[in-house]
Amino acid sequence: MCLDFGRKARNAGPVSILGSYTITGVDQELIFSPNAIEYMRMQRQSKIWQAEAGGQLFAKVTPCEIFVVEATGPRATDVRTRTTYRPDRRAEQEEIHDRFKRGLVYVGDWHTHPDKLPSPSARDAHSMVECFSKSRHNLRAFILVIVGSGSDWLDSFVALYSGKGVLQMLQGRGAKE
Repeated sequence: MCLDFGRKARNAGPVSILGSYTITGVDQELIFSPNAIEYMRMQRQSKIWQAEAGGQLFAKVTPCEIFVVEATGPRATDVRTRTTYRPDRRAEQEEIHDRFKRGLVYVGDWHTHPDKLPSPSARDAHSMVECFSKSRHNLRAFILVIVGSGSDWLDSFVALYSGKGVLQMLQGRGAKE
């Protein structure tokens, strides 16, 4: 039996269908709550002086779905410039422990890029592969979201990364494959 947190949320009232993806090879759906999408979009670099922002993604995970309910960050202790985001790893680990106590699982990272149509840098890809490989988890992949400077969620980059690299690109108009 599947507990479908995202489907319940969508059936509870008018909810956007943005942020729902089928994961290839498994009977599982990735769903972003409207609150998580809006939180990430609010951090986008729409002004020339804004620094990159980012954080972690936390979800309720069932055999049927990964329902991302929270996006965290940025933190005052993160290193942020117009084209760089380096998170405070100690603060991230504290977030993981805190959310786990509340029944949420760390499922990936998000950050912004100053481009309207973002794509991951080599550093972004390497960081996701390393994070997946060094973490203790039961997930098939971690999620990477890169939010661009435009206002349309569909311009964001969304992909699944395993220890070998991109497992599945779910969304990304500006992504280079």
